[in-house]
Amino acid sequence: MGSALPELMLQRVVKRNTLFLAASQAFVGVGNQMVPTLGAIIVARLLGSTHLAGMATSALGVSRFLVSYPTGRIADLYGRRVAIVVGLGRGLAGAVGTGLSVLSGAFTIFLLSILVFGCGVGAGYQLRVAATDMYPPNQRAQALGFVLTGSLVGALGAPLLITSAQNWSGSLGLDPLALAWFIVPAAILPGIGFPVIGMFGFSLPLGWVADRASRSAVMLLGFLFLAGGAVLVRPHFATGSLSRALSW
Repeated sequence: MGSALPELMLQRVVKRNTLFLAASQAFVGVGNQMVPTLGAIIVARLLGSTHLAGMATSALGVSRFLVSYPTGRIADLYGRRVAIVVGLGRGLAGAVGTGLSVLSGAFTIFLLSILVFGCGVGAGYQLRVAATDMYPPNQRAQALGFVLTGSLVGALGAPLLITSAQNWSGSLGLDPLALAWFIVPAAILPGIGFPVIGMFGFSLPLGWVADRASRSAVMLLGFLFLAGGAVLVRPHFATGSLSRALSW
């Protein structure tokens, strides 16, 4: 029983972290679609010329270079989860800034916002390989493939996001190009919020149950959920994976 509990805890932590990484990749998929498709249109509108239409895509590439070392440093000092949340926060700020630049017609704000947004996308790119540290060598490619599947969600969701902005822009009285960027946080916030909800979202109802039933019953319920999650995962973990999983 003593050896089973650490293994169950390990499986739960690895599953949670893998889902967190996959959620962050959904944001990466949105960024990969939004910048090339809308960036050129926005540049042409703000400058009145198509000569620099590729500036947004170029800025996205430059931002990955700029953010690579700071992201690695944050991950080393504070953990990978903090690095991912910081990256998603950059993406949130950059998306809002891009929408504001369209409304204000300011190319400088647009360029800076795309750089900030790209820093968030670049952090997601860089940290997706963190999934491989939590799995043994014979499962690392499969783990990385699962995480990268999150990008597919973003790639499929970006056209829906743009279409929704086009349909809602009339009733909201906003430019559809700006509204599309204002909707992007809807894809970013779940990536930040799901881990927090998972850890703390049931605190109030569990406290209510503990007061009216017993703490032992709540602990038993939590153990059953923990065991159920472990059964759903069923991986074979390598020695040392526990420390890497908990280092998040």
